[in-house]
Amino acid sequence: MVLAAEALEACQANDSVERCIVMMKFISYLLFCAPVIRDIALRSTSMVQGGAHGFYNAENYKMALKLALVGLEKTKRMESKDDQWQWWEFMKLAIDAGVKLNNEPDYEAVKQYALTGDHTPSGREAAKYYLRLSMLGFNFNDKKIVDLAEMALKSDESWGEPEFMLGWYMLKEDIDAAIPHFKIAIEKDASYKERIREDEMCNRYPQVAEAIGV
Repeated sequence: MVLAAEALEACQANDSVERCIVMMKFISYLLFCAPVIRDIALRSTSMVQGGAHGFYNAENYKMALKLALVGLEKTKRMESKDDQWQWWEFMKLAIDAGVKLNNEPDYEAVKQYALTGDHTPSGREAAKYYLRLSMLGFNFNDKKIVDLAEMALKSDESWGEPEFMLGWYMLKEDIDAAIPHFKIAIEKDASYKERIREDEMCNRYPQVAEAIGV
């Protein structure tokens, strides 16, 4: 079992912090495997988080997602800095598991928490996660992927990728709305000009190349 091997390796490591973290995840995982004490474990946010990570590491993505969603529900009120941190940790894990599972019902469950959260984290990591979720939604023709890409932009306004993806998502529906996003992406990072030139979807719309001069 992958997680058991990690726990054994952590026990032999010199890093006490790493050892504690891995052992906590392993113990939490075992708790959720035991139906008798599962209800007790569900009352603890830390146990839910450890169990979710444990199942993810054991490649049981369905159970990992289920516990991540429990954690998102428990921490959604964002009453403290700790709640905000834990909510985001659960959100990252939910997105990771959702991408692995790649089915529409799971995507919809994760998306609802992403769009209704009281706190949008800042930084490149957050932007990348919101874009990952939006790209998963693209597989299911979901209109809300634009909202997710806008959340990515809000998380990191200096990054050109959210602007590029907003333009890319809008191409089929409203090319006039898409072009300004491509232009802003190029302003932020000139390399997007080459990317747009080589992108198959962009090449289907000659107006894009004409408007941005590629």
